Amino acid sequence: MHKFNGFRPTDFEQLKNFFLTNFKTQLKIEDLASQGWNWGKVSFKGNNLSFLVGEQKQRAFEIPLGDVAQCTMPSKDEVALEFHDFTSTSGDVESLVEMRFYIPNVKDKDDDDLGKSKASLFLERVLDKAEVVSGKGIVTFEKLTVLTPRGRYNIEMFPSIMRLHGKSNDFKIKYTSIVRLFHLPKPDKQHTFFVISIEPPIRQGHTIYPHLVFHLKEDEKVENLELNLSSADIKKDRLSTLKGLGTLSGPRIQVISTMFKALTDKKITMPKSFRSDSGHTSVKCSLKTFEGHLFPLESSFFFVHKPPTHIRFEEIKDVEFARVRMDNEVNRTFDFDINLKSGTTLTFTSINRKEYSPIFNFIMKKGLPVKNLSLIHI
Repeated sequence: MHKFNGFRPTDFEQLKNFFLTNFKTQLKIEDLASQGWNWGKVSFKGNNLSFLVGEQKQRAFEIPLGDVAQCTMPSKDEVALEFHDFTSTSGDVESLVEMRFYIPNVKDKDDDDLGKSKASLFLERVLDKAEVVSGKGIVTFEKLTVLTPRGRYNIEMFPSIMRLHGKSNDFKIKYTSIVRLFHLPKPDKQHTFFVISIEPPIRQGHTIYPHLVFHLKEDEKVENLELNLSSADIKKDRLSTLKGLGTLSGPRIQVISTMFKALTDKKITMPKSFRSDSGHTSVKCSLKTFEGHLFPLESSFFFVHKPPTHIRFEEIKDVEFARVRMDNEVNRTFDFDINLKSGTTLTFTSINRKEYSPIFNFIMKKGLPVKNLSLIHI
């Protein structure tokens, strides 16, 4: 189905004559329901959902299901549709982001008894058409631990989108929405963070997630993971790097990285030059009341995991060290403030005193302004 809009009222007669002459088809005007009713029936046609009201089943509105980013069941009789945010999060343009349907599980005489509630069947219909994808994905990674949004999810990767499927949430994310990828090893050398930054962010209720944080084991391996690639897929520039790879094997984090690099055409950022006092690529600290790890990267800082916070150097006005005077043997920790050009200050607290020199040297090497440089010394 194709839809065209933007016609002027005066164009109708000209279009009517055109279709009648060339296609022997009568062009009709459809009046939409304007009673304001919020109960009715739904109809699926192509990739569109229509809401019909009254005995005449008059259409009240229509939803292009390709705009649906997520479909969940907040309760057993309720289905929530969340839509892609096509506007910038910093803009002042208003758009519809969520719609909820209440679907009581009342059986009609024509219903098939499939052992599922009407709400569950409705959800399946929406998910089936919510993006233009068909058949089996290229590859599926099962039961991945995700810290934000928290849960265990399967990732099914298609040529143009990825599906993040959990127990109660289902996200469909376009690769064009993925702006950055990070591989951030934890100090324990047993786990690593794999972070996907998304713009616009995904939503879960009123919560916005600009970063997906996966928590993976470094030594977990994948054996002979089969790729479902057609000849048409391999011809695409983004997928050409996968040509000849029938299966993938190796550490799970490396296999996941390979797939995301190919499908998003984005490089994966990893720590390079920074080393902590103990030789790690991050320092342990707290942001607000949450403990985590601060990773100094080549052009940014990244704090994981709660809340995952990415700070680009170009956003920084200056930095400031607090409680760090070396002639004071009482303080075993210090604080590190990052003042942004927007006026916001991010304060990282409870950093081990031994980490001052590595962080200070990194700051000076990167040329970031230190606000209280004259008040501190090594």
